[in-house]
Amino acid sequence: MSDRIEYRIGDVPDVDVLADLYGSVDWPHASTPEELHRAVQQSSWVATAWHDGRLAGLARVLTDGVFDVYLQDLVVHADYQHQGVGKELLDLYDRAFGDFQTQVIVSDADWAQQKLGKRGFRAEPAALSRTRSHSARTST
Repeated sequence: MSDRIEYRIGDVPDVDVLADLYGSVDWPHASTPEELHRAVQQSSWVATAWHDGRLAGLARVLTDGVFDVYLQDLVVHADYQHQGVGKELLDLYDRAFGDFQTQVIVSDADWAQQKLGKRGFRAEPAALSRTRSHSARTST
């Protein structure tokens, strides 16, 4: 077994592989794997981390390509946390989007506030959000 993590840009993993990654950290997206796969496919930018053919982490971005970038997901498989995978994915993000005027990630997770705070992200009180259940989205 290799200790080397391979990082790729633009590689969208298969449905089951994505569901395993998101499920390992109990993200609700894992419960709708086909939709999760479609969302990742439609992202503006995707970076993945692989270890011996296994998906160890993923970062994905939505952007207008000029001013604004949204770091939509930063996910590290439970088996690979605290090994530098998230840091390297963020380094790839910074190289690609570090100069954009507005950079946003929406997360209330304590780890995100701690890790991303070190990279210059800060909590903003001037945001509005609305979260709808999956059934509400599909019934309209």
